[in-house]
Amino acid sequence: MRPWVGPFGFLGAATSLVFWIVVPNVDSGHNLYLHAGNEGFYVAFAVLSGIGIIGAVMAAGSSRLAPLLLALAIIPGIGAWLVPGLLLVIATLLAAQEPDAARPA
Repeated sequence: MRPWVGPFGFLGAATSLVFWIVVPNVDSGHNLYLHAGNEGFYVAFAVLSGIGIIGAVMAAGSSRLAPLLLALAIIPGIGAWLVPGLLLVIATLLAAQEPDAARPA
């Protein structure tokens, strides 16, 4: 299952990143995310989502850093309508597992 970390994590983090870049900037009368003064909040969530993309790319080679980076991206992912957060939770749990090759027989 560990090979699925990269695709799940990348998809979740990229979706979250797009959400936090696009949705707060959509000027409509019913946008719940459009509040003056929250720009720093949106930037922080976009940065955390970008960190999740980095973690997803590193997932194949790093057994300790990738789960940490993916876990940081869960926060904005859950805020982005839960689906990206769910994908990032799955990717983080898979990345935290030991690789099959390293397990003793």
